[in-house]
Amino acid sequence: MATERGIPGVATATICAFGCNALYYVAAFALTLSGLIALPGAADDCAYVETGLKLVTAICFFVWVSSAFRRAAALGARPRRFTAASVNVGFFVPILGFVRPYQGLRALDVAIDPAPLPEPPPRPAAHDETRGYREAAIAARPPSIDSRPAPLLAWWLSWLAAPFVGLLAIAAGDSTAAALAISVASLSTWLLCCALAALVVVRIELRLRERARKLA
Repeated sequence: MATERGIPGVATATICAFGCNALYYVAAFALTLSGLIALPGAADDCAYVETGLKLVTAICFFVWVSSAFRRAAALGARPRRFTAASVNVGFFVPILGFVRPYQGLRALDVAIDPAPLPEPPPRPAAHDETRGYREAAIAARPPSIDSRPAPLLAWWLSWLAAPFVGLLAIAAGDSTAAALAISVASLSTWLLCCALAALVVVRIELRLRERARKLA
């Protein structure tokens, strides 16, 4: 199973997509400070890049959510009342979109918690001719995997806050110290959001791997 071999490709792609978004925000901020954003066509080019990055990131994230729910079900963990579709569609539903994706991913994170599962029983090791027939060869257990909960609440709050802080930065313009401070706050919020989103993916993947290890 993918959870036993390591982090699946779709999770890796999602993490990389969040990283690319963070790099874009830093580059866009630098262009704004330097005044290069005012060059003919620069703002439009940045808008195209941002739209493309967000589209790719959304696709990767939605595919990863579907994969995580599917693998969780294969490991005997089914979140109550939530499915991958309800999480993904929830992003586009007015009002409900402020809570449904968080609730669904939180339910997934709780459902796949490997802590209540017992350690797998000892297994005989491969045949070793150097051992006598009275000696029982026991295979070493795979090491446990860090399976702390994903920082879902912190990520979700930063996700909700980032657009509003960005709007404040746009409304403040670019001619005052206060506007610069708001722009820095906007950049920091988006970077925090990207970092926490990537950590959410990593934490859920590690929980799936640890659950797979205990059920092996």
